[in-house]
Amino acid sequence: MSATKPRRPRRLPQPTHHKPSGQVRVRLQGKDHYFGRWDDEDSHSRALEFIGCYLANGRQLPAEDSKSNDLEVDDLLATYWERRVEGYYVHPDDRPTSEPACIRSALRPLHELFGSKRVSEFTPQDLDLVRRKMLSEHLARTTINGYINRIRRVFRWGTSQGLVPVTVSQTLCTMESLAKGRSKARETTPVSPVPLNDVEAILPHVSCEVAAMVQLMVLTGMRPGEVTIMRVRDLDMSTPVWEYRPAAHKTSWRGKERFVMLGPKAQAIVRPFLRAAPNAYLFSPRAAEERRGRRRSDLRNTPLRPPQERRPQVASPNTRRGEHYSTASLRRAIQRGCSRAGISRFAPNQIRHSAATAIRRRHGIDAAQQVLGHASPDTTAIYAESTRQRVSEIMLADG
Repeated sequence: MSATKPRRPRRLPQPTHHKPSGQVRVRLQGKDHYFGRWDDEDSHSRALEFIGCYLANGRQLPAEDSKSNDLEVDDLLATYWERRVEGYYVHPDDRPTSEPACIRSALRPLHELFGSKRVSEFTPQDLDLVRRKMLSEHLARTTINGYINRIRRVFRWGTSQGLVPVTVSQTLCTMESLAKGRSKARETTPVSPVPLNDVEAILPHVSCEVAAMVQLMVLTGMRPGEVTIMRVRDLDMSTPVWEYRPAAHKTSWRGKERFVMLGPKAQAIVRPFLRAAPNAYLFSPRAAEERRGRRRSDLRNTPLRPPQERRPQVASPNTRRGEHYSTASLRRAIQRGCSRAGISRFAPNQIRHSAATAIRRRHGIDAAQQVLGHASPDTTAIYAESTRQRVSEIMLADG
């Protein structure tokens, strides 16, 4: 009779660092338990004590282990991030949206001021202190209002999950948002169109990929996030006017469709970038970087030595390029072009404003609404500014 193989001892649970919330986490039976800030020794002591009780109880959690009635704010934030934020704010192609970064910025002052406070004791006065901290950081009024709304959203979600008392989330909604001109918060300047002469001035100072995206935005009014993810598979080239349907766009999560029509001028811009692979992105920062490297090599004044010729070309990990431009990298490329051209910097969204203004001037607000993909003409009115010159002409004739 063969000897039985001894069983390996079960691993003891250990506290781990939950980086999104900066807390001590213990995972037992598929459930996470949080014990406060990672840099706090008391948090580690509470976690080890909890593990000891779990082991002494025969690796069984107490019947009433839910901390919903005695939850700390940091516990709520960590639970919200893990259950709601992760995996929810993503585009259909699995790219993360910009919302998680906004949520993290909104929750940071709440975590710093009231992370260890009980959720049941959190009041509108506490939320007002969080807002005062945002004011001290010189954030814009609209940004502060958006952050406070995100904090309210966390508590409402906690109420729906049975983690936050209903009275807490309801009382937080009683605090009014900051009104324009009624607070010390700074106001943001409206996004204005950029002169087309400035747009044309940067074209010689950027890569051909960036120049093509800028020109397409001028012609079609596309959003920066739409033009950067253009692929062959998203283009319908079977008709004289091509149709581009972005794989992801701003309102895709609402179930709204978005299409961009490309006329002859836009087609001429896109055609040199068409690739055989249907999933390939048209505007690749890798291709731009490789072309820049070859150009620098051609302009080299000193000849390569034999060891340099044999050395394999390995890209630095600090300069790795993605498969397509992001809105941030497109903005940086445009602003570098502005500096080289010696003009005032502008953002990609200002190009969309310029396109909206031009389309509205030539074809009316209804046409601009359809081209820009807005659900309401009120939104188009924000983008498409009426010119002072036109108003002056009307008043000169009638006023």
